[in-house]
Amino acid sequence: CRLFVSRTSFLLHLTQRTMKVLVAAVVLAAVLATQLSMRFIECGGDGVVVLWRGEGVIVECQKEEKVGQMLVYERKEDEASSGFGQKLEVYSHVMFGKILMIDGTVQVVEYDEAAYHEMMVHVPMGHFPNAEKMLIIGGGDGGCLLRAVQHAPLSHIDIVDIDLRAVRDIAVKWFPHFKQGFEDSRVVQHQACAAEFIQHTKHLYDIVVVDATDCENGMEVPTGGITEETLGDCGGSSGPLFLTAFYKDMKNKMTPDGILVRNLDSPSWDSDTVSTIVLQLRKMFKDVYLCHFHVSTFLSGHYSFAVASDDLRSVDAAAWHAKSIGTEYYTSDVHTACYALPRKLEKILGRQ
Repeated sequence: CRLFVSRTSFLLHLTQRTMKVLVAAVVLAAVLATQLSMRFIECGGDGVVVLWRGEGVIVECQKEEKVGQMLVYERKEDEASSGFGQKLEVYSHVMFGKILMIDGTVQVVEYDEAAYHEMMVHVPMGHFPNAEKMLIIGGGDGGCLLRAVQHAPLSHIDIVDIDLRAVRDIAVKWFPHFKQGFEDSRVVQHQACAAEFIQHTKHLYDIVVVDATDCENGMEVPTGGITEETLGDCGGSSGPLFLTAFYKDMKNKMTPDGILVRNLDSPSWDSDTVSTIVLQLRKMFKDVYLCHFHVSTFLSGHYSFAVASDDLRSVDAAAWHAKSIGTEYYTSDVHTACYALPRKLEKILGRQ
C-alpha cells in the first residue's frame, strides 16, 4: 500500500512538473509568435521602441528589460536624418557592439559585420583575383569598400550610393575602421542614383557588388507569390535596383567575364524573393549561383547573395592565399561550401 502511494505521489509529481514545462513552452511560443507578428514593441512607460529579433539584432528598453528571453540593446548613441529623409540611428550593445540602422532596419552590426562584407567582396575576387575595376552600388557605410581596397590588383573602385555623404559620415564616426576604404586613392565616391549612374559611366567593370537596402515590402508576399513584376513594386531608394532593366544596363557596363554579386535575403525565411531574383538573373547571365552563409544578427541568421557571370571561373585558392589578407569569416573552403544548397532550395533552383 505504501509502495502504491509512493508511486502514485511520484507520478503525480512528475505529471505536475511535465504540465508546468508544457505550460511554460506554450506561453513562450505564444510570446514568440506575438513578437514575430510585430515589427515594434514598446518598452514600459519610457516610450522607447524596440525591434523584434527577426528584423535583425534587438534594440533596447532603457531599463535593460527582457522581451521573452531576448535581451535588448543598452543605449542610443546617435541619430540623424539625411537629405533623402532616411532615419540613421546608431545603438550600442554590450555584446553586439555598435549597430547602424537605416529607417528602422539593421544595416551594420559591429559583432559580425565581417561575415557579410567579406563574403560579398572576397567571393567574387576569389573567382577573379586579378580584377582591375570594381563598382560598389550602395554600401555607403564602407564595409564592402574596406574589403575591396585589400585587393592590390584593383586599380579603380567606384562607390555609388544615393545617400553616400550622410551614411558614410555617421558610419566612419562609429565604425572608424571603415574609414580606410574611403581614404584609398583608388576609390572614387559618387552620391547618385545607381540606376542613372550605370547608364552614363564610361567604365567597364570586372566586378559589380550590389550592397543595397532590402525591398521595403519585406516579408509581405503578394497573392500569387513574389514575381519579377511585384519586385518592381518594392519602393524606397532601392526599388529601381530590383528591375530587370537595371540588370541589363549593368551587364552592358561589365567586361565579358565580369562578375555581379547581388545581396538578397534570408533563403530560409524569404525563399520566394531569393529564388525569384536568382531565376531573374539566369535569364541574362550564363552562370548564376546562390551563395548562402551565416550572419547571426541578420534576418533568421541565414543570409545569401547571387553570383552572376557569363564566364565564372573556378575559385583560385592559391591566388587568394598569396594575397595574405586577414579575415574573420572568409576562407577558400567557406567560399566553396557556400554554393552547396539545402534540398528545399535545390528543388527550386536546381543543383549547383
